Amino acid sequence: MPVMLARITTLLVLLAYHHAAASPLTIGLAPSTYELSDGSHGFAPEAFAQTYTSLGSKLFLRPGVRLGMRGILQPDMPTALRITERDGTAVLDAAVTYDGAVVPSLSVMAGVDVRRINVEGDGIDVSMSRIAHTEVLPYLAVQVGLGLPIAKGKWLVEPTIRREFLYGDTRADWRFGLEISYALSSR
Repeated sequence: MPVMLARITTLLVLLAYHHAAASPLTIGLAPSTYELSDGSHGFAPEAFAQTYTSLGSKLFLRPGVRLGMRGILQPDMPTALRITERDGTAVLDAAVTYDGAVVPSLSVMAGVDVRRINVEGDGIDVSMSRIAHTEVLPYLAVQVGLGLPIAKGKWLVEPTIRREFLYGDTRADWRFGLEISYALSSR
């Protein structure tokens, strides 16, 4: 069974590589913001790569992969003893886009969120804390965007709204961002 799984994985990687080599490829950054538990806002940057597959004359499937982080900004809390959360996400993304004067998109995302909860203290021994741990949470999201092509379509600036779902975390909610992508090859 492990040999069969390795062969299937190798075949899928080769097919994906062949498809990506023949298809347009874009890379980009996506800074976004979301509301924290204290009402302030957090910052969540992402890096992504996407490719395009034609579904018709101007309709495209845009699969991609994203790597992001959250927890750069933390809610206000005492400085003597504080609990911090830092998240890293790895997400597969599938979007449908229409290539026109503006580029609307609808994305569905699935992946994992790896969260590190830390206890920090000034002058307090927190080494035996039972609160500090790492957890892996399933991540799902739906995103809507409206892209504006710039420089003959080499750049795409896309304001986005995303609804996030984290299994086991009811705080996941709306996220607002701006995706900036650069086409390494044209469609």
